[in-house]
Amino acid sequence: MTLLLKRSWRESRELNKIANVPLAILFSHLIESGRGSSLIMMDSFRLKPRLPIVALYYFSHAYYLNGEYAKARDHLEQLLTKHPYHADATYLLCSIDDIQGRRVDAWNRITRLARNNRRLKTWLVMANLVENEHDFTILYNTWQDAIASKRVEKFHLDVNGYIATGALRAGLYDKAIIIWEELIAQIIHHKKIPRNKPAPSQFSQKNAEKALLDLKKILDFHKIEFFLVSGTLLGCVREGRILSHDKDADIGIWDNNKPENIQALLRKSGLFYLQTSRSQHVIRVKHVNGTAIDVFFHYREPHDYWHGGVKLKWSNTPFKLISHPFLGTHFNIPDDYDLYLKENYGEWRVPRKTFDSATDTTNATIINRYEMTIHDLKSSAMNLLSSH
Repeated sequence: MTLLLKRSWRESRELNKIANVPLAILFSHLIESGRGSSLIMMDSFRLKPRLPIVALYYFSHAYYLNGEYAKARDHLEQLLTKHPYHADATYLLCSIDDIQGRRVDAWNRITRLARNNRRLKTWLVMANLVENEHDFTILYNTWQDAIASKRVEKFHLDVNGYIATGALRAGLYDKAIIIWEELIAQIIHHKKIPRNKPAPSQFSQKNAEKALLDLKKILDFHKIEFFLVSGTLLGCVREGRILSHDKDADIGIWDNNKPENIQALLRKSGLFYLQTSRSQHVIRVKHVNGTAIDVFFHYREPHDYWHGGVKLKWSNTPFKLISHPFLGTHFNIPDDYDLYLKENYGEWRVPRKTFDSATDTTNATIINRYEMTIHDLKSSAMNLLSSH
């Protein structure tokens, strides 16, 4: 409930009317409970001249979640005409621009916002738009301009991390390494480095189970075979529910599926946001209740079934799937789940609340050493900052 209130306040406060907040809470609740279709129905019966402006934002969300981008765009452009620097509306419209191939529009919007709004998430949104060196140059120059005009600190753990991510997306590994090394040098010399306040964890077993069941309904309806993997499989067979200390849910799908097909059906589901991924091997989604789910493509070779990300691949002995009871229904899991989990975790029956999939999995192989170096630098920066 606290997160819902914070989100509603954040998204409505830039509209300059305290009366917007109760409506924002109601609309946010409908979105996060998977009832965005109620907003679409409400919109179809609305009296347009009397529509509260806050409704434009939430109706646009509902249309966005159902893949109705023209209607979402119309609502967002109306809102931004009156409130041109509303951050969350700009982020959503940039996402629509990106999906529809209007990348120049997206870049113009986000750089204009960076010059007129101090919201730090803007740098993350901009970094996620980067596809090449030219894009990174725009990001970097906009960042330097913001530093010069004191709109952002020169060294900020999160912002510098976003800029480094932009460099990674452009394939500029040396640049990303320099950004992290310069930040670490500041921390070592006891310079004050600001960072965002750690966000309250949005992960809950109840929400994760709801998200997983919703995803199952969608994939089952479209006859896409999937199975539980990693920590979600571990929770299923060891505890009979999602792990309480997990950060996301994980499923696998086979390599005969096309990423664009999976993305298309999820974009129209009304329940999931697609998140930016730097790897062709994984689709990252977020349920409307805040639960993140990683969908890993599993590649079948004669003696190795593997899945991966940007820096690592994880190998398992080839397996078949069996149906297993879980969350009041049945999910597919590897038939020899004991072997699968041993290859991932070693002694998987003993709970471990601290586990890093990048360094603690026994079946991992590094596929990009630059990415691994940057992962280690980021970890070092965070550990150093915590100890100072």
